Amino acid sequence: HYSGNTIAVGVDHLIYGWVFFGVVIGIMFVVGARWAEPELALPLLSASDSAQFGRRPAPLEWWVAAALALVLTAPTLLAQRLQGVDAPVPALRLPALPGLQAEGTAQPVQTPKFENPRAEAVQVYGQGAAAITVHVAYYRQQSYGRKLVSSQNALVASNDKVWRQTARGEIAVTAGGQTSTLRSAELRSGSLTGVSAGQALQVRQVYWVGGRLTHSDHIAGLLGVVGQLSGRGDDGAAITFYIAGAGNDANAALDNFVAAQLPALTAWLESVRVQR
Repeated sequence: HYSGNTIAVGVDHLIYGWVFFGVVIGIMFVVGARWAEPELALPLLSASDSAQFGRRPAPLEWWVAAALALVLTAPTLLAQRLQGVDAPVPALRLPALPGLQAEGTAQPVQTPKFENPRAEAVQVYGQGAAAITVHVAYYRQQSYGRKLVSSQNALVASNDKVWRQTARGEIAVTAGGQTSTLRSAELRSGSLTGVSAGQALQVRQVYWVGGRLTHSDHIAGLLGVVGQLSGRGDDGAAITFYIAGAGNDANAALDNFVAAQLPALTAWLESVRVQR
C-alpha cells in the first residue's frame, strides 16, 4: 500500500508466496502427524512378534520433515555447486549494427531501471527523429539481490518525477525468419526542467536467456534455472528499445528497427555469454 503497489508484486510475490505456503503446509503436516488419531486401534505385539518384523520404521513426521528439508536446501546447495567461483564481469559494449551509424556523443533520453546487473550498456543509433536507443542489462550468476526477473526492475522507477508509463501491451515482430513477442509500452514526460512537457517515448523490451527470446517473466526465470542445472550458466539480459515520438510512424520505425537488428543483437549476446 505505502509503496504504491511497486514492492512485493509480480513474479517475486508469486514465487515467495508459494515457497512460504509450502513451508507452512509442510509444518502443519508434521504437527498433524504428531497428534493424529489412528482410525483403528491395533493390538500390541509381543516382544517375540516384534523381533520377527525387525526394526520399526521411522515415524511419519520424521519422513515428512526430512523430505521438507531436502526440498528446501537442495536447490541452494546445487546452485552453489554449479556456480562455483565468481565468473568474470562481461565486457559489454554494444556492437556496430548493419546499415546504422552509432552516435557516440548522443545521450539517451531515458533508460530502464535494473537492479545490480553484472554489466550494462546503452547506445544511440541514428540521428534526429530517427534516433533509436538500445539498452542492455546483462545478468550472470544471479542471486537474491541480482536478478534478471524482479519486481524492482522497471521501465520507470517508482520515484521517477519526470516520466510515467501511460500504456503497455505486447507486439509480435518477425526477425531473422522467427516471430518473437515483445513487450510494448509508451512513456510520457512531465513538465520538469530539462524535459519538454508531454514528450513521448515508444518502447519495446524482450528477455534473452541462454540463446532464447521471451517476453514472459516466468519463462525467463525458468530458462535461467534450466541453464544453471544443465551447467550452461544462467546468463540472461533484458534488451530495451526506445524511440521518441507518438503515433503510427514512431511505432512502425521502432518495429522495423527491432526486426532488422534483433538477430545481430542476439548473436552479439551469445558471443558475450561464451566469454566466461
